[in-house]
Amino acid sequence: MSLRQRILRTLELMRCPQWIKNVFVFAAPLFGRELGDGTQMLLSTVTFACFCLISSAVYVLNDLVDIERDRAHPEKKLRVLASGRLSTGYATALMVSLAAVGGAVCFMVVSPGTAGILGLYLVSNVLYSFVVKKIVILDVGFIALGFIFRILAGAIATSTEPSHWLLLCTFTVALFLGFAKRRAELINLGDGAEGFRSVLADYSEGFLDQMIAIVTTTTLIC
Repeated sequence: MSLRQRILRTLELMRCPQWIKNVFVFAAPLFGRELGDGTQMLLSTVTFACFCLISSAVYVLNDLVDIERDRAHPEKKLRVLASGRLSTGYATALMVSLAAVGGAVCFMVVSPGTAGILGLYLVSNVLYSFVVKKIVILDVGFIALGFIFRILAGAIATSTEPSHWLLLCTFTVALFLGFAKRRAELINLGDGAEGFRSVLADYSEGFLDQMIAIVTTTTLIC
């Protein structure tokens, strides 16, 4: 394998396009009108970069945990680990390195408090990968919680107090998107839904419609 191939496959494993979710780090300082300050902008940007490294470590973890299930899936079998284009040993070393560098840089450059939030985000995703993703409602709740951690990290990094409404709106919008995604999976996959995601066995279209209605109303109120 050439160096170029290894780099491209590593970036694919890290799921760099998903880094767009980490822009929520800028939410608190943006609404707090702090981003005009050069120092605050720098701290927010470093926090964003650290969150990208940590979130990539989480994606690698997910692929390691789900590798056998992915190999049996018609589309996911093409993923880097499931297809064998990168070894699990390399992926494990990459995961540890990403988490260590992201946490260390955040601790030394931004603040211990911000690094603590990244640590909580990492722990919550480890719990999700091994336990919570199989529990109905909690699986979506933990995904939404990840966006709250992003906002809190940006807030602590810039010493900006986030609005309660900002946190509530973010959480309920994330819940809406999560339940809507589960509904789409349930409908599109049909009888094969449980094989794709085991928790879908505990969901029904009617139940998801009720949850979507509740979180939509809550979001509009917030």
